Amino acid sequence: MKYRRTRRFKRAYKQLKPAIQDLCPSKFLLLKENPFHPSLNIKKMGGRDIWEGRINMDIRFTFEIVRENGEEVLLFRNIGPHDKTLSNP
Repeated sequence: MKYRRTRRFKRAYKQLKPAIQDLCPSKFLLLKENPFHPSLNIKKMGGRDIWEGRINMDIRFTFEIVRENGEEVLLFRNIGPHDKTLSNP
């Protein structure tokens, strides 16, 4: 599965503390290998096709699965503190 990031995700990622940025690659690899691993706490956000996942207890990321050229692509939408991120997925 391919990945893409929105501009908002890229901006929000740059604002994360370096220690949090260091955690992200392993979490995103885990998402690719086992999307329902308990440490990711993946769940659908209401009736939308947007999902949320957990980097740690305080940091969340949102994503959706879109189709591009007949292929599924995981689109990272937002990342950051729990309440701020989930109020604007």
